[in-house]
Amino acid sequence: MMNGTGLSGGASSMETLILPKPGSTTLYYIITVDEVGGSGGMRYSIVDITLAGGNGAVVASSKNTLLRTPTTEKLTAIKRCDGNFWVLSHGWNSNTFYADVLDASGFSSTVTSNIGTIHQNGTGPNGNGVNAVGKMVFSEQGDRIALAIRNMNVFEVYDFDIATGVVSNPITLSSPSYNTAYGVAFSPDGSKLYGTVILSGRLYQFDLQAGNQAQIASSGTLVGTFSDLAGGVFLGRDGKLYISNMIGQLNGKLNMGMVNAPNNPAVSCGFSASGINLGGKKCLVGVPNFPIIPSGLGISVTPPLRNQTICRGDTLLLSPIASNPALQYQWSGGIQANTKDILVSPSVTTSYYLESSDGTCSQLDTVTVNVFSGDNLFPPDTSSCQPVTLLLNGNYQNIFWNGQPGNSNHIVDSSKVVVVSATHVQTGCVVEDTIDVSIENYPSISMPFRQQTICLGDSITITPLGGNPTAQYRWSGGFTATTASITISPVSTTDYYLEVSNGACAVYDTVTIEVVNLQIDLLPEDTISCLSIVLNVNNTYQNIKWNGILGSNSFLADSTQQVWVEVVDPGSGCIIRDTMNIYLQQNLPDSLRPKISFEGPTCAEGKVSFSVENSNSRFAYYWDFGNGSEGWEKEQMVSYADEGVYLVYLHVTDSLCNLIFKDSVYIRSNGEARGPFIPNVFTPNGDGLNEVFFIGGTPCGYVNSIKIYSRWGEILFNTDLPYKIFWNGLYKGQPVPEGVYFYVFDAGDKVLRGYLTLLR
Repeated sequence: MMNGTGLSGGASSMETLILPKPGSTTLYYIITVDEVGGSGGMRYSIVDITLAGGNGAVVASSKNTLLRTPTTEKLTAIKRCDGNFWVLSHGWNSNTFYADVLDASGFSSTVTSNIGTIHQNGTGPNGNGVNAVGKMVFSEQGDRIALAIRNMNVFEVYDFDIATGVVSNPITLSSPSYNTAYGVAFSPDGSKLYGTVILSGRLYQFDLQAGNQAQIASSGTLVGTFSDLAGGVFLGRDGKLYISNMIGQLNGKLNMGMVNAPNNPAVSCGFSASGINLGGKKCLVGVPNFPIIPSGLGISVTPPLRNQTICRGDTLLLSPIASNPALQYQWSGGIQANTKDILVSPSVTTSYYLESSDGTCSQLDTVTVNVFSGDNLFPPDTSSCQPVTLLLNGNYQNIFWNGQPGNSNHIVDSSKVVVVSATHVQTGCVVEDTIDVSIENYPSISMPFRQQTICLGDSITITPLGGNPTAQYRWSGGFTATTASITISPVSTTDYYLEVSNGACAVYDTVTIEVVNLQIDLLPEDTISCLSIVLNVNNTYQNIKWNGILGSNSFLADSTQQVWVEVVDPGSGCIIRDTMNIYLQQNLPDSLRPKISFEGPTCAEGKVSFSVENSNSRFAYYWDFGNGSEGWEKEQMVSYADEGVYLVYLHVTDSLCNLIFKDSVYIRSNGEARGPFIPNVFTPNGDGLNEVFFIGGTPCGYVNSIKIYSRWGEILFNTDLPYKIFWNGLYKGQPVPEGVYFYVFDAGDKVLRGYLTLLR
């Protein structure tokens, strides 16, 4: 904070106070005392939070203003009845208490009380003056103070008059066990005093209601012990005591001690040496020094009842019980009045606030008057499709339904307005409520059929019977719609659900549409034949159509064609369709003609497996494998010992149809495995020698490709199977001229580039 450095006070003193200046919302007093009775004494500085752009700053002219010196470290404050503060301190080398008034003008006056023990001397680890050390606190009621004098082994309790600031009636609690007395705190109800002994780490409790000074001193009980040093004690807003402690000199701990029930005797007060974890932070011996704001300010005013219940329309007298007949009263809330007694008649539950004052101090209190109205005995007006049972919730007697006596249950079976009157047993209040009950009729609706059969691909419209123009429809299941009629075309048997509502009542119905899907093979599989073929279907079918023309159950197919037939099933009336392809041998398409298929050759053995695609059991085969060997089986295994390109021929004879089919293919054999060999010349001139450009060597384990370019960079040939597919010197089906061409061969582990010469 601006100008916030260099404030007075001692590093070991824990009694710094921060108080708002009475009558101001922007000025605050920081009040400090020097440590161990030092010459710095008691001083104050004023903070103005409007300075430094709203961040606040210490007003330079007020910084470290001296009030008095020397003083002890004992400093505390309590709010007075008039809103000002008593700031209480104690002189050093004296027995004087200083009660300073902090009001709207600042520190305006001082009341001194010379009483009790003289605070002086004391030797500690940091030098002399340690008897200035120790805490001083007010009780929550504002009628007592307590303090500790460190090396005098003393705790002291005094009476305090909040009206005059006078300290009186000392009670001294002394024992060698209290050597290095330090922290003090009252229990919330003021019946107990707690004190810590810093070096022994002990916490003691004293019963202030035990009797005289000797009896109070004898009530001192050890509540608990810390493993290290015990520090200050303060009363939290939650009614629990919190005790600081540390390990040795200025070595903080991660926990604070706690007394969970400080009003109880020591045995049941709930002490815990590590009651609250500080979330990674550490405490030393100091605790917060908050001013006390006493509750009640000493005025005893008790309303006759905190909560009172009346019937609507009744009146109630509120008359507080006051210990002081001279008090002044001000009522607010549900009524404005300045008399002691008021007569109220609220229509709803209402709180009444009473401020009582003796001219100096005031007290607030509240009385709540609950009004039992009996409203909402029933739910809102309702509509139903069936009789309604009305039930009174609660304990009622003398119940009348539309003027007729009854009990807590009433059945309504027709539309009407129902009025109930009843007496509430607990309060004696007579209550009344009304409900309009409307009994509706169910919609009249039915399906034209429960089940209907259709053929696959057909559609059907479902229109419910009955209903009315205002009815609401909702279809679900195989179809979602909000219309009365729906047109559907299911592909399988499906249930359709209909909900019809007139707003209050709904009916439900279901219709099943069964789909006939006749998957019948009317025709055989696709057929290859030498001659024409006659197709037949069962003569029980009706409306037989062949290729769209109405006919008989037979059909003559005398050419290669696709034939489709359509019939009507007499049982279901559904149409059945089927299709087949017929091929005559003399005009078979290339895709169905017999042709060579082969696998290999293998890298190491040069073996090739041959077979015939589109074979037939009536075919006869003849193979010429190009290496001097022949064969007559549909499947053959042939070995090629030498590397080279071989032309393989296949002759297929169909004796039934008197047809011959021919096919041929080039294959390349590697011989024994070796690297790729690329020739530099080939002669595709039709003499059967060196007709193709092929790659020699072994392709095993590689992904290969080859591209052949013209001299202008145009790709003439491209294949990813260079060991199986060879260039025959053609481009787009036409021979290329003689000349030099460029190739790029990807051999898998390397790329080879070069030239080849084509001669014819």
